[in-house]
Amino acid sequence: MKKKSTRVYSSKLLSALSHPLRVSIFELIQKGAKTTIELEKILKENRVNLYHHLNVLEKVGLIDSYFGDDRLKKFIIKNQQKSHKTKLELNITDNELDYNLKETNSVVVTPNSKNKKKFTSKVKEILDISGISLDKSIDIQQVQIIYQHKKVSELKEMQLKTILNKKNK
Repeated sequence: MKKKSTRVYSSKLLSALSHPLRVSIFELIQKGAKTTIELEKILKENRVNLYHHLNVLEKVGLIDSYFGDDRLKKFIIKNQQKSHKTKLELNITDNELDYNLKETNSVVVTPNSKNKKKFTSKVKEILDISGISLDKSIDIQQVQIIYQHKKVSELKEMQLKTILNKKNK
């Protein structure tokens, strides 16, 4: 009998951003509202395929749509309509990075790995792709410094925002 896996899977949000075409669509829409006709011309993809990927991005709440004056459906980044903050949870083991995004006001980091370079690059990649801004004064180097100088037990479930605020004072 197979044992049930205890592995933590990526959230729906990160799954939605795992497809290269959806990342391309998201990046184009970040630059301004786009219709499927515009996306079709830029990406050279069939419109039915584009609608599928747009639907995935819309279901997870990354983009929104509206009908413009020209009666064409336009897609925009959801944050352009209303601000919403996101919490990034990272559960890091020696062999892999597991992460989940949830709507909230803070960032929680749970490091369990000595692989600091992979940790830092993955955090940066996730934040860049998701358009999450922690604070103008915070950068990934500070995350890495904090991670290097604290024991894993001290960092467990500690809020990164609190750590960084203390460090900046």
